[in-house]
Order: sequence, then structure tokens, then C-alpha cells
Amino acid sequence: MVIDDVMYITGQGVVALGRIQNVSIKIGDMIVIDPEYTTEITAEVKQIEAFRKKLKIAEPEQYVGLILQGVEKKDLKKKMKVYIIK
Repeated sequence: MVIDDVMYITGQGVVALGRIQNVSIKIGDMIVIDPEYTTEITAEVKQIEAFRKKLKIAEPEQYVGLILQGVEKKDLKKKMKVYIIK
């Protein structure tokens, strides 16, 4: 997933918005946010939402918001890539 936007929701946390590209992402997955010029950032997917609906799994081509645990809004920027840790 490539991050299109980043926001903070009070009571929820940091939300990374974007379209899932290759593999499905589920709640509890550990991810790596891999900016091109800084160190990798790891986070856990706490919740997934698509158009105000809570999902358990985000499939490829879905536009979703990933609510992340273990990362701060200032650490994320548009165009950063999100990868699942296998």
C-alpha cells in the first residue's frame, strides 16, 4: 500500500489511508512503513475501516484506513510504502 494521507483520530490513533495493492491485510498484522530516505518504522494494524465500515481483512484494490499502533503521525508522510512483515 502507498499512503495517500495521514490523520489522527482522537481515541483511535494514527490512520494511514490508501489503496491495498498486492496482498490482503488483516487486524493484528505487523507492518513496516518503509520511507525511501529514513529508517524503517514498524507498527501493528489495530483496526481497518473502509467508508465507515469496520473490516477484519482488507483485500487488494480496496481503499482503506489502517488504524496503527506503535507509530506517531509525525513519522508518516504521503507516498511512503507499507509492507506486511511475514
